[in-house]
Amino acid sequence: MPSGLLDRHGRAAVLSLLVLHFAGTTILFPPGALRSPDPITSGDSAYHYYQTLAVHRILDRGGHLWGYDPFFMAGYPAGIPFDVDAKGAELFCQMFARLGFPQAFKAWALIALLLAPAVLYAAGRALGLTRAEAIAAVGLALLYWHFGRPFLGHLRWAGK
Repeated sequence: MPSGLLDRHGRAAVLSLLVLHFAGTTILFPPGALRSPDPITSGDSAYHYYQTLAVHRILDRGGHLWGYDPFFMAGYPAGIPFDVDAKGAELFCQMFARLGFPQAFKAWALIALLLAPAVLYAAGRALGLTRAEAIAAVGLALLYWHFGRPFLGHLRWAGK
């Protein structure tokens, strides 16, 4: 934001939120984790990683957007039309699979996590919130995301 749009307290609030978000993000993604060959296996990340890996195999083997995955649930249709919540991750990981598939998946997750405050702020403004209200909404969302979900948000999964 250009200077002058926020008073001293507003800038302090935004800085505090960014520090909070950075701290929460480094707990989920410790330094060096992005370069590790291991995928994210905490929470439901292992399932989403498998979804994207299955699509990667289907696209690489036949160029199809969907296929049959005999290794999941004793045989199950898999692919982009079936994974409503993972289409973006699947396409991103397919495009950047040369980096290493685990690294591509972690990059997707990290980018999504880092963009969350800006997207939340933009959504608040689009809904007609003032700057202060949108910043407060981002703050509440980040507190809930990092620390407030049952059993301390994603902190419960840190450290495997």
